[in-house]
Amino acid sequence: MNNIINASEMISKVFSNIEASDLENANKISTIWKKVVRGIKNTRDEHYGDKIASHSDVVDFRNGQLLIETDHSGWIQAMQLYSKFIVRGMNMNMPDFKVESLVFRLKGNNSTLYNSYEDELRREQEVMNIKNIAAEKQMNEFLKKSGAFGANSDQKKSTENQNSKKELPVDFLAKLESLENSVLTNSKNK
Repeated sequence: MNNIINASEMISKVFSNIEASDLENANKISTIWKKVVRGIKNTRDEHYGDKIASHSDVVDFRNGQLLIETDHSGWIQAMQLYSKFIVRGMNMNMPDFKVESLVFRLKGNNSTLYNSYEDELRREQEVMNIKNIAAEKQMNEFLKKSGAFGANSDQKKSTENQNSKKELPVDFLAKLESLENSVLTNSKNK
């Protein structure tokens, strides 16, 4: 008798954490799932959609992904063939929920959308961190080579400018100097 009371208390605690709207949404999604899947027609079997619906259940919906559980991998293959039809039908019947893709699992497998999403997010963050570290390292090397760091970077720049002017043709240097003089005198006159 104590076991029954404890189980009852445990169940009521679990369901007390679930919002009524969440239960309504889950029921709505499941009902629409069955309706859409039953709409699948096959030339060899007019009850093909009914069979798929009886062997599949909606388990979760997060981030635009609908997690579907089946009792055999063959039903997963069948649903993958009709996935565009199913996604379109779900979105037409539930405009307030945007289904982007279907994710499947076999009964007995406890994988969830939350775990796969979190794992993928963690992997992407690690890749971005590695890329950021490499980019920062490359930027530091570039800045060191360009002379942006160090006390005599201005001296290096002026020496580089003088050296680059010496390499230019003489007639071009003359035009450049006259242009510099005219710009400097025009700015002084203002």
